[in-house]
Amino acid sequence: MNPLRMNIFRKSDVACNFFLSHKYPLTVAFITVLGYSFGLEFYLNLLNMLLLAFGILKTRSALPLLPVVSLYLFSISPKNSPESHFGSDFYNNAAVVSVIAVMFLACIILSLLVMRDGGVFSSLSLSDFPLLKSSLWLSGAFLFGGLLSGEWEAENLLYGGLLIAAYFGIFYFFHLAFKNENGHTVIRYLIYTAAAMAVVLILESLHLYLTNENIIKNGEIVKEQVLYGWGMWTMAGQFLAVTIPLCFLGVMKQKHWWIYFTVASLALLCIVFTLSRNALLVGGAIYILCVAFCLFFARQKRAFRIAVLCVFSIALLIFFIFSEEILTALSDYIERGFSNNGRFKLWEHGIKAFLEEPLLGKGFFGLQRDAQGGTPEGFTFYPRMMHNTQIQLLGASGIFGFLAYTVYRIGTLLPFFKKPSIEKTMLLFTLAVVILGSLIDNFLFLPKHLIFYSITLCALFKIAKE
Repeated sequence: MNPLRMNIFRKSDVACNFFLSHKYPLTVAFITVLGYSFGLEFYLNLLNMLLLAFGILKTRSALPLLPVVSLYLFSISPKNSPESHFGSDFYNNAAVVSVIAVMFLACIILSLLVMRDGGVFSSLSLSDFPLLKSSLWLSGAFLFGGLLSGEWEAENLLYGGLLIAAYFGIFYFFHLAFKNENGHTVIRYLIYTAAAMAVVLILESLHLYLTNENIIKNGEIVKEQVLYGWGMWTMAGQFLAVTIPLCFLGVMKQKHWWIYFTVASLALLCIVFTLSRNALLVGGAIYILCVAFCLFFARQKRAFRIAVLCVFSIALLIFFIFSEEILTALSDYIERGFSNNGRFKLWEHGIKAFLEEPLLGKGFFGLQRDAQGGTPEGFTFYPRMMHNTQIQLLGASGIFGFLAYTVYRIGTLLPFFKKPSIEKTMLLFTLAVVILGSLIDNFLFLPKHLIFYSITLCALFKIAKE
């Protein structure tokens, strides 16, 4: 379909406007929370998929995929969770996994057909694929790191392939999907999706505290009980932190700015109650930076400044009145302080592996040899993590992988420096949450954390091109 005709079609269709407005991501969020809370996510996600297919057909766009792809993980309920702290075998059922895969595949194929009809594939060339050389280099490092060490295993292909799909498969898919879209439309829709994601995480955090009787003992939050169906405290904090910059972009660009400010502030509050030190450090710093930007660039600067003053005054007043209770509840932060929590030993292990095999490393699964307690995190095909991006790469893929990642990372940052803007700055902050958080954690090696990261990177390249 001609892009001009497509835009006219969008403006004239009520259903189309629904799918391209904030209403659709919020609808996906509502269905997600409902499924999570009652353990009905499998059935309600089928409803989400059918709604998505209809949205793709009505909008002639892949944009409706954004909220479904970004929020699907958070639908996994404690009742059906395969995570070790719940241990349900619901998602080990081949029929369940097959239905989910078929539904996703059908929506992706539908999106590809719509993109084809829109002429996306008619004049493709290698120049249409940014980061192509560095993506091939880094993909090689993911797959063949450790090949010369004698410790390379076939599992590297599975895990490496998963990383390639998360880093580059999602990136190039949405890069092509955004080709006929207006950059401002993409950014606006990403803001809606991030806000919906934050709402889901906030409500699921509230659900956790209301339903888990063991989460508070003697007035103190028990960190080991901050467990969601899809992950634990550090993941929850990280995902919440990722939503903050785009919510503040909503403060600067959207009419109802106060809603986005409220959501961003509640996201920060939830981070505090996840007891994730990493997320609080990075997310707190990003929140303060975003507030500083909004003081000068908010849609309604005066009203925003008053709102910030009110929020910080209320926060200080509550802390002053309930300081003893708050400090008791959050005593885990005080007790752990700046302890490295075993990371120094992991880093030492990764560096030792690199020194033994400096060229191609020992491979991802070679790293867990000779390391006590090398149990994979989450699903069994995850290797042992070093809790630092650079050390993980050096140990797993040596100088080859480290240099490949460095070139890739420089390539991802270059679009920001070409005519910096508020939109680019907030997108950069979103990426920074993942990149900086991965200096002491594993987010850049856990595919589920890379979905929203890759979509955000697509949006950055989209507006940089325009």
